[in-house]
Amino acid sequence: MAEEARASVLAYLTKNKLPHEGLEFFESSVRPKPDFGFLYKGAGRCIEIVIYCQGQSCKERRSYPYDKHGEKCP
Repeated sequence: MAEEARASVLAYLTKNKLPHEGLEFFESSVRPKPDFGFLYKGAGRCIEIVIYCQGQSCKERRSYPYDKHGEKCP
């Protein structure tokens, strides 16, 4: 499931023309608690990306762009 979650995040980065470097697993404080959390710090961006799994699928993705809201990157 972790690989599917990571693949979903990589697809998001590709879609948004962001390089894959700078992606790491992250312990998110978002509620409800996500199944997987990632923090992207690349290309001058800071984006928290969380993945929720349902059954055997981990494709529900939400992103929180700290840099676009003027917030400090964790």
